[in-house]
Amino acid sequence: MKKIYKTGWKFMTGLTCFLLLFNSCKKDEDTTTPVTTSQPTAVASITTYVGQSWATLNGSVNAYNNTVIVSFEYDTSLAYSNSISAVPDTVTGSSGTLVYANLTDLLPDTKYYYRIIAAGDGFDTVTGADSTFTTDVLTEPVIDFNPDITYGSLSDNDGHVYKTVQLGDMTWMAENLRTTRLNDGTVLPNLCQGPKWAIMLDPAYCRYDNDSISYGLLYNWHAVNSGKLCPAGWHVSTDDDWNNLISFIGSDTAGFKLKETGTFHWQSPNTGATNETGFTALPGGYRNNVGGTFVNAGRIGYFWSATEYNTVDADYYMLSYNFGHLDHSSTAKAAGFSVRCVKDN
Repeated sequence: MKKIYKTGWKFMTGLTCFLLLFNSCKKDEDTTTPVTTSQPTAVASITTYVGQSWATLNGSVNAYNNTVIVSFEYDTSLAYSNSISAVPDTVTGSSGTLVYANLTDLLPDTKYYYRIIAAGDGFDTVTGADSTFTTDVLTEPVIDFNPDITYGSLSDNDGHVYKTVQLGDMTWMAENLRTTRLNDGTVLPNLCQGPKWAIMLDPAYCRYDNDSISYGLLYNWHAVNSGKLCPAGWHVSTDDDWNNLISFIGSDTAGFKLKETGTFHWQSPNTGATNETGFTALPGGYRNNVGGTFVNAGRIGYFWSATEYNTVDADYYMLSYNFGHLDHSSTAKAAGFSVRCVKDN
């Protein structure tokens, strides 16, 4: 029995070693799921925030593991002679990604056609279905500039053309800034939702009530602090710029001399407004840094200074419909104010 036990043990030990050796020589099985690609999909969705001269195009793209370059084409006909990159302009992965594009300088009361385009290597270019929107009827009169002033001109990276005015040894924009991108071409996000606006720590802009553009756009101070918000060779006005302006025109009645005349943009009484400087200040109101609500359009114009007050606040200047001086204060950098650019010396 003892001899048989030893033989059986040797046999089992040998079999075990053979099996271990056999298994160790087998090639490991590949359990990785292969990545599959297929034709991307691109669908344009409803146009939002349509105004007299602007609109936001929206869409969704699924790259299906390709690298997809996304754009929109638009025109007043199906000729599609205009194209604009989407934001984001590159989509990857295998799930739907929302994209958008902000159009400006559109014709009022005009029907536009648009479609979304997805292009790249390894697949046929995807062209979405034709969609349409119609801009609002032009109801806003032109800004009432001083007819006795000889204005200069300035273009931004969106192609908007502004009047400029010489005041002392400085050249100022005579209109509120309305660019949607930095001067290096970076597209700024148009933040419509109030809660998102209030916590945004990167450059952004919005339209008052997400609709009006008559007073220019509102920017957070992070956009100001980028150093690229104004056209090249220009900068967002600083405390020194504002102080020099006040010294040049006089502090007691600075507001009267800076504000656009009349009561179409400014709420009555706007008493004493002469716009003799040609500055043509407009009451763009502001966007609150708490909740992102909109306040005081038509009553007060708030203008960012590029001068930082502390780590959470920055300076601004304010003009009101019912007094003639120019106030100076500071507030949270998440607020949304108008911007005036000054030419570099």
